Amino acid sequence: MIASIPIALPLVLQVNLALGASYLAKHYHAIVTSTPALQDIASMSMLCSDKTGTLTTANMSIIPDRIFAASDFTEDEVIKYAFLCSNADKKDDPIDRAIVTAFKASPVSADGFTQTEIIGFNPSVKRVVAFVKEQATGKTLTIAKGLPAKIIDTAAGMVDDHELQWKVTAANDKAFLDKLESTENDLSTNGYKTIAIAVCDGNARELGDAAVWKFAGLLPMLDPPRHDTAATIESLHHANLSVKMITGDHANVGRETARLIGLGTAIYPGEQMRDAPSETKNSIIHEADGFAAVLPSDKREIVMVLRNHFGYVTGMTGDGVNDAPALSAAQVGIAVDGATDAAKNAADLILTEPGLSPIYGAVLESRRIFSRIKSYVVYRVAASLILVLVLSIVIFVTGCAIDALMVIILALLNDISMIPVAYDNAQATTKPQLPKARSLVFQSLFYGLTHSALTLMVCSVCKIFPSGFFCSYFLVTNNSLLLSTDIVLLHNEL
Repeated sequence: MIASIPIALPLVLQVNLALGASYLAKHYHAIVTSTPALQDIASMSMLCSDKTGTLTTANMSIIPDRIFAASDFTEDEVIKYAFLCSNADKKDDPIDRAIVTAFKASPVSADGFTQTEIIGFNPSVKRVVAFVKEQATGKTLTIAKGLPAKIIDTAAGMVDDHELQWKVTAANDKAFLDKLESTENDLSTNGYKTIAIAVCDGNARELGDAAVWKFAGLLPMLDPPRHDTAATIESLHHANLSVKMITGDHANVGRETARLIGLGTAIYPGEQMRDAPSETKNSIIHEADGFAAVLPSDKREIVMVLRNHFGYVTGMTGDGVNDAPALSAAQVGIAVDGATDAAKNAADLILTEPGLSPIYGAVLESRRIFSRIKSYVVYRVAASLILVLVLSIVIFVTGCAIDALMVIILALLNDISMIPVAYDNAQATTKPQLPKARSLVFQSLFYGLTHSALTLMVCSVCKIFPSGFFCSYFLVTNNSLLLSTDIVLLHNEL
């Protein structure tokens, strides 16, 4: 019983995981918040990734020559209204930062206008509303910017809980809608993210249903992929890890970005998934290369379907509050560089460098850690079998009395000498590491029975059983001498 108890099993596992977490922090700039997640990373076979700030730089820029202005507005007015509906102090917001930069670089002036209130962006409403006072007249303007569909008609997709709801005056004009759709498709196909601007001549909150909203125009924003994203995606594919893009941008933007970084271009709108019958929704999620124009609930549903219905060990990357539900639902939640506190609290791995490249390093190191732990578990089960079989047979066949102290020393030698397995030069596998109990048991049986037979054979040939002391001493030294051979065999085999 003493010999069969894995005394140091928790110690060896914790040392392996702790040293692995330290290695990830030093070499891959990835902070592990939950050490058991290292085993999940090694088994991860599906990674769902946000686009902006993860696959792309999030360093957006507005292209002035591609600004689309409606018939009643000019391009200068579009950029001015966009600036008045932005928060110049919000340096970490890529959209506001791009608008402020473009405004300052243009000859447009916003003198005489003061922003009095702003209703910030919300992932479910996908728009920002600002109230602006014109100093000369004292009149208040209401300006909105956001997703084009939500700016044209706030009930698009689904009715949200924003306090202001509207439909622009041209919302029922088919010619205008066709032209707008054509312009937006042309921009998105070329990789531009579009932000729509609408203006109400008055305080929309006070006017209520009498408020008249006019569509002002579209701002094209370019968010290029990171320089290392394509190489990282290729490496992840080589490691047999599938990647799906999940973004709130237009589907065409997602497809163009996917094409540039080497992902599949079967990017479906989130609405198509939401409206699909339950019997086909799961297959759509599985077959798609990604989804665009999604809601926070869509991200979580995608992760849950991949995890629970298809059995993938699923990872999710994100940086915003809207990503937190999906990060907590995934087996491996990964908060990228610059993530909000909500995303970090829901994540198992926090990246402190931009992009996905640290994830690939984390996957490789986690697979090495998994390999070391698996080697130890196989060895420990085999060693328990060896000790029980050899000691039992020697006691009952030869009548050799073995001192209990020697058995304890033998068990300690077996366990303590395996702690350095945490430094083993293990190789990362090209496939996800999945714990298969049957394989581990069969390997352990092979090593255990083989070693037991060899030990008994040596004992029988040498006839070293004159006393209980010498019997115990021989078993201890024999097992210790063959220990290094076992480790080498296990390393080469696994």
